[in-house]
Amino acid sequence: MTRESKLISTLIAVGIVVATYYFTQSIGPALSGAALRVLILIAVDTFVFLGGYAVLRGLGISVHWVTWIIGGLFMGVSAVAGVLALTPGVSPLQHDQLLGIMAFLVAVYAAGQWATRQGYLRIRNGALPRLKAAVRQLLLFLRRHHQFFGWLVFITATGHAATYLPILSQVSANRLLTGLAAWLTLAGLSTLGLWVERNSRKRDGGAQARFIHSLTALVFFALLVIHV
Repeated sequence: MTRESKLISTLIAVGIVVATYYFTQSIGPALSGAALRVLILIAVDTFVFLGGYAVLRGLGISVHWVTWIIGGLFMGVSAVAGVLALTPGVSPLQHDQLLGIMAFLVAVYAAGQWATRQGYLRIRNGALPRLKAAVRQLLLFLRRHHQFFGWLVFITATGHAATYLPILSQVSANRLLTGLAAWLTLAGLSTLGLWVERNSRKRDGGAQARFIHSLTALVFFALLVIHV
């Protein structure tokens, strides 16, 4: 386990403790309930993703093609929502939470690469061969589609934000500021992803780029919890 991985793991643990205290002591029961709902949503999302992945592989259906098709549909809906919201005289799509939820669900998949890698590093020397091979295949799948998931989150989140532009004056200041902060962080995260890809073959530069990318991802998820 690398020094950067250990530091990120420690930061996650500290972040969880600090966030728990902050939610329970400062924000109050309402937002604490929101944080609990987010955790439940992550658990359900992960279960559905792993179940769907296993079923598709068991049936011999290309997981890659299914991912690209569903992702393409998400992008299409997001693009239509953005165009309608910015077109004068055209009724925009209803400003519900669908696109926002879609963006969050895919963000969990993007972050799944890091979690899966940490799990694989811990079992690769002692796990059963079939289990190790299955986790490795999942890791390779998540790694291959990590950039796709990242840009999908950005496009879907942008579509979600666009649906609120016609009624921006009706959005509370808290939701507006936290949403804007989350979107700007996501934009920076996407840019950092390009930096990671560019420096992936450099020993020192690649490690530094991945570390900063991971820290930015933690900030993004924290802002999402506050936003919802």
